[in-house]
Amino acid sequence: MKKFISKVLLFTLPLITIIGLYEYLMFDLGETFTISRVFQMQEKHNSLFMRKYLSQEFNSYKISGIKKYHPEILVVGSSRVMQFKGEYFKDNFYNAGGLIQNHKDLNEFLTQEVKADFVIIGIDPWWFKEDNIIAASTWIDYDMEELALTKSRFNSMKKITGIISDYFSPRISNNIGTTAQLGNGGFRLDGSMKIPDERINLLIKENKFIDTEEPPVDKRIKEGLTGIFSISSINKSEFLYSAQLIKSLTEQGKKVVVYLPPFSSESYDLFRSTKAQNDFFRFSTESIP
Repeated sequence: MKKFISKVLLFTLPLITIIGLYEYLMFDLGETFTISRVFQMQEKHNSLFMRKYLSQEFNSYKISGIKKYHPEILVVGSSRVMQFKGEYFKDNFYNAGGLIQNHKDLNEFLTQEVKADFVIIGIDPWWFKEDNIIAASTWIDYDMEELALTKSRFNSMKKITGIISDYFSPRISNNIGTTAQLGNGGFRLDGSMKIPDERINLLIKENKFIDTEEPPVDKRIKEGLTGIFSISSINKSEFLYSAQLIKSLTEQGKKVVVYLPPFSSESYDLFRSTKAQNDFFRFSTESIP
């Protein structure tokens, strides 16, 4: 029996070693920290949070942040509102940007109990395009998100050489997640997003906007590529329904600011001059004050 056990241990030792190494590297990179530990680290070290190899557990992170910090000022919307940060405001603030990706998310948020006194809502006008409305799905249940992360935890083992390389690269160890440690970019404690240093330095050097999208934004607008820039009509009844839900927040005594993230000058001109995008352009500039 002892001989059998020793053979089994000898057989499994390489696998155990690889798994142990993988777990150690991923923990030191901050990839496997629980969301509660992420908050603890951020509060202690003012850390940034952004994973590279595992899921961000994005919804869990942002929803937990709202519940944990009970903000008086709450920002919601797509990723385009993530640059609002707490130092802009005097009162308790949290940026839940990214939680709302379409009109269904927006409507679901607006029908929940909103405890913040002041709400900034970033609306992307393409949420109300017909094809986006048809394709839209609602929030991911964050408990299911955590379960999905658990199930896919070892999927990144096939990237072990890249993980080892990142481990030995210059890192900011107080940050959480490989992307945050290597690039010094990610979510701040208040939920806002810090752009990676490399991107900031490039913009400073060039002193102009640089389109890093693939395909480029101008091509996506002209040809209607992707759901965001697709060429389709606006569903005005869905827009009016969302507007009524926003109005109901004000009737509850909340202060509400609706924010339409700006287009670049180049994008604005293309939407205006591209005949097939005329309906969307007029809606974006006339329907939302």
